[in-house]
Amino acid sequence: MRRIMLVIDEAQRLTEYHYNWLMDIYNDLDYEKISMTVISVGQPELLARRTFFLEQKKAQIIGRFMTNEHEFYGIRSLEEIEHCLMCYDEVTEYPENSGYSYTRYFFPDAFDKGKRLKCYANDLFNLFKDLRNEHGLSKKMEIPMEYFTFTVENALKLNGTTGNGIDWITTNRNITSSNGIGCK
Repeated sequence: MRRIMLVIDEAQRLTEYHYNWLMDIYNDLDYEKISMTVISVGQPELLARRTFFLEQKKAQIIGRFMTNEHEFYGIRSLEEIEHCLMCYDEVTEYPENSGYSYTRYFFPDAFDKGKRLKCYANDLFNLFKDLRNEHGLSKKMEIPMEYFTFTVENALKLNGTTGNGIDWITTNRNITSSNGIGCK
């Protein structure tokens, strides 16, 4: 397709010198009829860098590498937690090409009896809220995806078929048995 996509992490660390170097690469590729798309990922300082380039009339940098901006954020609502947990139940597959979702792989009996992680979204949401309160975090609720996935995947691995082998996970860390009740 004669297209290159370059993803730059920690892009707030790039200086004008780096952007000039990227412009040379961009121009060389353009000369060869190869288009280059750059996705820069970084901290809020990256927006400050963009503002600086705008003030300095560096349109060549903005036009090639900073045309659009999008803020990434963590999980902010119960609905987002429910959606993520549904993905563990229905969308993911482990091991690859097995036909098993993560939930089914780690808790096959409970899964067969209708247990789904998404049914426990409210419990998990409240656990995160409680932890925030315990640690004095008063800003608006936002769970970084890294912490969320670490929590869920550890609960699966440590308690499911590869760990303690309990029937199903609970919020109070007690072993429980699957009662066959699913959620709607």
